[in-house]
Amino acid sequence: MSFEVSNNLQSAFASGNYGLQKASEEITEASSNIARQNIRESVEAEGNAARQTNPADAGNSTPQANTGSNLTNDLISLKENSIYAQASAKVISVADRTIGRLIDEIA
Repeated sequence: MSFEVSNNLQSAFASGNYGLQKASEEITEASSNIARQNIRESVEAEGNAARQTNPADAGNSTPQANTGSNLTNDLISLKENSIYAQASAKVISVADRTIGRLIDEIA
Protein backbone atom coordinates (compact mmCIF):
# COMPACT_ATOMS: atom_id res chain seq x y z
CA MET A 1 0.00 0.00 0.00
CA SER A 2 2.73 2.51 0.90
CA PHE A 3 4.48 1.80 -2.40
CA GLU A 4 1.34 2.73 -4.34
CA VAL A 5 0.83 5.90 -2.32
CA SER A 6 4.46 6.89 -2.82
CA ASN A 7 4.25 6.35 -6.58
CA ASN A 8 0.98 8.27 -6.80
CA LEU A 9 2.39 11.22 -4.88
CA GLN A 10 5.56 11.23 -6.98
CA SER A 11 3.37 11.12 -10.07
CA ALA A 12 1.29 14.02 -8.76
CA PHE A 13 4.41 16.08 -8.06
CA ALA A 14 5.85 15.20 -11.47
CA SER A 15 2.60 16.08 -13.25
CA GLY A 16 2.25 19.35 -11.37
CA ASN A 17 5.86 20.27 -11.99
CA TYR A 18 5.63 19.41 -15.69
CA GLY A 19 2.41 21.40 -16.08
CA LEU A 20 3.91 24.39 -14.29
CA GLN A 21 7.04 24.26 -16.43
CA LYS A 22 5.06 23.90 -19.69
CA ALA A 23 2.72 26.76 -18.75
CA SER A 24 5.71 28.94 -17.90
CA GLU A 25 7.27 28.25 -21.30
CA GLU A 26 4.02 29.06 -23.10
CA ILE A 27 3.55 32.27 -21.06
CA THR A 28 7.09 33.33 -21.99
CA GLU A 29 6.44 32.61 -25.68
CA ALA A 30 3.13 34.52 -25.74
CA SER A 31 4.68 37.45 -23.87
CA SER A 32 7.59 37.57 -26.31
CA ASN A 33 5.20 37.52 -29.27
CA ILE A 34 3.20 40.39 -27.80
CA ALA A 35 6.38 42.40 -27.18
CA ARG A 36 7.62 41.74 -30.73
CA GLN A 37 4.29 42.86 -32.18
CA ASN A 38 4.40 46.03 -30.12
CA ILE A 39 7.92 46.82 -31.36
CA ARG A 40 6.97 46.00 -34.96
CA GLU A 41 3.91 48.29 -34.77
CA SER A 42 6.03 51.10 -33.29
CA VAL A 43 8.57 50.78 -36.10
CA GLU A 44 5.80 50.73 -38.72
CA ALA A 45 4.18 53.81 -37.15
CA GLU A 46 7.51 55.66 -37.27
CA GLY A 47 7.94 54.59 -40.90
CA ASN A 48 4.46 55.81 -41.77
CA ALA A 49 5.15 59.14 -40.08
CA ALA A 50 8.39 59.47 -42.07
CA ARG A 51 6.55 58.69 -45.33
CA GLN A 52 4.01 61.39 -44.56
CA THR A 53 6.79 63.95 -44.21
CA ASN A 54 8.48 62.73 -47.40
CA PRO A 55 5.81 62.49 -50.15
CA ALA A 56 8.25 60.83 -52.58
CA ASP A 57 8.17 57.65 -50.44
CA ALA A 58 4.37 57.60 -50.08
CA GLY A 59 3.92 55.02 -52.86
CA ASN A 60 6.45 52.62 -51.32
CA SER A 61 4.32 51.54 -48.36
CA THR A 62 4.26 47.86 -47.50
CA PRO A 63 0.97 46.13 -46.70
CA GLN A 64 0.46 45.49 -43.01
CA ALA A 65 -0.10 41.95 -41.80
CA ASN A 66 -3.20 41.14 -39.81
CA THR A 67 -1.59 41.48 -36.39
CA GLY A 68 -4.90 41.98 -34.53
CA SER A 69 -5.77 38.29 -34.64
CA ASN A 70 -2.21 37.32 -33.66
CA LEU A 71 -2.37 39.69 -30.71
CA THR A 72 -5.74 38.24 -29.71
CA ASN A 73 -4.40 34.69 -29.94
CA ASP A 74 -1.34 35.59 -27.88
CA LEU A 75 -3.46 37.29 -25.20
CA ILE A 76 -5.74 34.25 -25.04
CA SER A 77 -2.71 31.97 -24.79
CA LEU A 78 -1.32 34.14 -22.00
CA LYS A 79 -4.54 33.91 -19.97
CA GLU A 80 -5.04 30.21 -20.74
CA ASN A 81 -1.53 29.27 -19.65
CA SER A 82 -1.86 31.44 -16.55
CA ILE A 83 -4.85 29.27 -15.58
CA TYR A 84 -2.87 26.11 -16.39
CA ALA A 85 -0.04 27.33 -14.16
CA GLN A 86 -2.46 27.96 -11.28
CA ALA A 87 -3.97 24.49 -11.72
CA SER A 88 -0.54 22.87 -11.74
CA ALA A 89 0.46 24.78 -8.62
CA LYS A 90 -2.73 23.52 -6.97
CA VAL A 91 -1.81 19.91 -7.87
CA ILE A 92 1.60 20.40 -6.23
CA SER A 93 -0.02 22.01 -3.18
CA VAL A 94 -2.50 19.16 -2.73
CA ALA A 95 0.25 16.55 -3.10
CA ASP A 96 2.33 18.43 -0.51
CA ARG A 97 -0.58 18.57 1.94
CA THR A 98 -1.25 14.87 1.38
CA ILE A 99 2.35 14.02 2.23
CA GLY A 100 2.05 16.16 5.36
CA ARG A 101 -1.09 14.30 6.45
CA LEU A 102 0.53 10.93 5.81
CA ILE A 103 3.56 11.89 7.87
CA ASP A 104 1.30 13.12 10.68
CA GLU A 105 -0.68 9.88 10.66
CA ILE A 106 2.37 7.62 10.56
CA ALA A 107 4.22 9.55 13.29
